[in-house]
Amino acid sequence: MARKRVLSGYSVYVDGVDYVGVAAGFTPPAVESAAVTANMPGHGGPFAIPTGRLEALEATISMADQFPALERLAADPKSSDTPVLFVGVTTDGDAQRKVEYELGGLWTKQERAEFAGPEGGQGGGGADRGPCTYTISCRRLTLKIDDAEVRHIDLEQNIHRIDGEDVNAGLRAALSRR
Repeated sequence: MARKRVLSGYSVYVDGVDYVGVAAGFTPPAVESAAVTANMPGHGGPFAIPTGRLEALEATISMADQFPALERLAADPKSSDTPVLFVGVTTDGDAQRKVEYELGGLWTKQERAEFAGPEGGQGGGGADRGPCTYTISCRRLTLKIDDAEVRHIDLEQNIHRIDGEDVNAGLRAALSRR
């Protein structure tokens, strides 16, 4: 499994419009193919057979403070309908490139820092504020670089586009009743 990369300095927007703040850390979901392990005679041991499905997509967001807009999403079943947009900039040589992640899914976990509060919290808020980390079980993911779609995944609709090409179109056609 590849090591996940943690990105920081991303502006966070709820519903793509409402600015929340800057993420102290953001770990985008790792996109991995699901596989089953098989062990057959004539092979040198167990081997993986891809299933054509993706593993669960899970993203982690760290915020330096707690925000009511994000607090409402944590463990709320309706949060899967609320997209969250992360906008950041990366450098490619001398050029800067805009990177956008749009995630939709159930906010499954919320962890407050051990020392949240006036003495220990990085956020410097009151007794009920401080650093907070959220985990999203993603159902939808869109990655854009310089406003060009690089990858789009919608697990519920079985859509997976890479650079505009739908890699699941044939599978959806085979499974349709038309």
